[in-house]
Amino acid sequence: MNERGLAPFAKPRKVDAARTLCNMAHCISVVERDAGMKGWEIFMHSVRLVFSNLDAALRISLVPYAISGLALVYLGSEALQLMEGVSPEDMMAAGPGVWTGFMLYGLISIIVALWIAVSWHRYVLLEEYPTGWIPRFHGGAIFQYLFKGVIIAFVVLGMVIVVTIILGLLIGWTGPLGSALVSVAGFAAATYAFYRLCPLLPAAAMGRNMVSREAWQATSGNDATIAMLVFLVLVSSFVLQIPISIFGAESVLGIAYSVIVGWIMMLVGVSVLTTFYGHFVEGRPID
Repeated sequence: MNERGLAPFAKPRKVDAARTLCNMAHCISVVERDAGMKGWEIFMHSVRLVFSNLDAALRISLVPYAISGLALVYLGSEALQLMEGVSPEDMMAAGPGVWTGFMLYGLISIIVALWIAVSWHRYVLLEEYPTGWIPRFHGGAIFQYLFKGVIIAFVVLGMVIVVTIILGLLIGWTGPLGSALVSVAGFAAATYAFYRLCPLLPAAAMGRNMVSREAWQATSGNDATIAMLVFLVLVSSFVLQIPISIFGAESVLGIAYSVIVGWIMMLVGVSVLTTFYGHFVEGRPID
């Protein structure tokens, strides 16, 4: 010990570069594995949100979903049939009423989707339980939800354009492989940008003003989580579509299955956005 009562500095040890690199690689792999697990946890939590709150899910979505279905049958079905295997000339020859009905169907579908999404966000995050079978129509929140969605769409489109142009210049657009790589890169950029900004949507549903910078900061450092989540969503969507090819898309069983699966996928998708906001913005645990 010296006069100040401090132990002398220890002699510097020789650094093992190989061991240090191995430790760093191990730490990185652990972090990536944990991030991947978080993506799995977010996905499963979103699925549980729907099936653990089935009564509320039905009360919030059943009537609006039925309205969208009726709009499809009475307003959009004729136009959709014309789009399948019909020449552009025949489509143009169709009466204006067909396309007017189709546009009305599209408008109703958008309003219904926003209505359900806003109601579900508010139920989970604000505990606003539906009192009947027709959920409350929050017009202001729905408009803000649409506005934030348009902002996200522009950001996503901008990122896709930049990524595809840069990659196209680097590897070239010619050939099926080059086109496939550019398409995959564009899809990756789109999904990445969407999930980084998706907290804007639940915030709008609750009447909270969140800007893009806040959403981007709240979801930073979760690239592996987003990648795992996108992978799980794509795989589950593919698996759920398999029975349709078995039953037949136009059979009674196939139509019934499509309606039920479409409803489940819609609510799980909205629940993913809800979980993103609750966990990354509000700091709620993922049970």
